[in-house]
Amino acid sequence: HVDAAQLLLDKGAEVDRALRNGCTPLFIACEKGRVDVARLLLDKDAAVDRAAEDGRTPLFIACQNGHVDEARLLLDNGAEVDRATEAGPTPLFIACFKGQVDAARLLLERGAEVNRAIEGGATPLWVVCHQGHVDVARLLLNNGAEVDRADVHGQTPLDAASQQDHADVVRLLLDAPRTNAAPP
Repeated sequence: HVDAAQLLLDKGAEVDRALRNGCTPLFIACEKGRVDVARLLLDKDAAVDRAAEDGRTPLFIACQNGHVDEARLLLDNGAEVDRATEAGPTPLFIACFKGQVDAARLLLERGAEVNRAIEGGATPLWVVCHQGHVDVARLLLNNGAEVDRADVHGQTPLDAASQQDHADVVRLLLDAPRTNAAPP
């Protein structure tokens, strides 16, 4: 793949030429897990944060698909760790939704906001509890996630886990330390 990409670039292909949906070669390389192609494109000055029409960036798609090497490469090249899509999810939120614990860990190490909510108030912890991803929930809690933070409907992560019958997540949340912070 890298040889074909190099040949195209040598013959004058535009490094950031997007498809109709806004996906660039860098986006596609990160989606497919082609770190060697992503590195080549970045070396040729591909725009690291250029988003598709729906607002998904190369970092977002790499984290969605669990491509940690690609995500690390993008972050090392200046990708914005908390850049949200038009609908509101950040790379951390989508990594959590998909249960991509290694991608979530990397994003947290690079400063992602652990409690950043999407429209409707769901946080990364809320979504992992709803999805039943206990390892990701543990990671978020160990990184300061607010255990009792409710969405706009008043549903907490514990409510979400309980309603979906995710017993392991329920146990984890019940054992998690609570803060005595006053509500906003």
